[in-house]
Amino acid sequence: MLERYIKEHKESETAMEQVTFENEVINGMDITVQDFLAVRFIRCRINNCDFTKCGFYQVLFDQCDLSNCKFHDTYWKGAVITDCKGEGANYLNSRFRECMFKNTTFNYGIFTGTVWDKTTADHCKFWETSLTEVKFKKTKFNEAEFIKTDFWHTMLKGMDLSTCILEGNTFSESLPELKGAKINSYQAIYVLGMLGIEVL
Repeated sequence: MLERYIKEHKESETAMEQVTFENEVINGMDITVQDFLAVRFIRCRINNCDFTKCGFYQVLFDQCDLSNCKFHDTYWKGAVITDCKGEGANYLNSRFRECMFKNTTFNYGIFTGTVWDKTTADHCKFWETSLTEVKFKKTKFNEAEFIKTDFWHTMLKGMDLSTCILEGNTFSESLPELKGAKINSYQAIYVLGMLGIEVL
């Protein structure tokens, strides 16, 4: 059903609106330049698909596998991604506005050049993920796991990371990215260690 809908809407160049897909499986599809409005994906397996320049408006991904998909230059507004697996997905130069990510793994993903505006990530994993040159605007992270995450040239001023896990991350020399960020005492010891300061 999902594959047929995608082909029909690409041919007619119309947006896909207010439809629910459950337990669908697609792999390696070209879904570029397509808009999704109030579409719900539930327990779907969508792997290695190309969503370049797609728009996602009030879209729900619930318990889906989005591994290795390409989301270059996509726009997301009011979207929710919950209890999903997004290993290796690439969101290069995308924009997220008023979105919610919850209980989702973005491990090995690429968010380089993305903009996050009034977006929340709750209990998400960003292991070995590229968050380089990202712009955060009124964005919140709650109990997120940043392990070997690359924050190069991503300014975290004003961000509250005190409930998050920070381990083995990459920053610029002297850690300017962390200036003005809120961290807890344990994280402060970790940061001081990166600066070569020993805490007794």
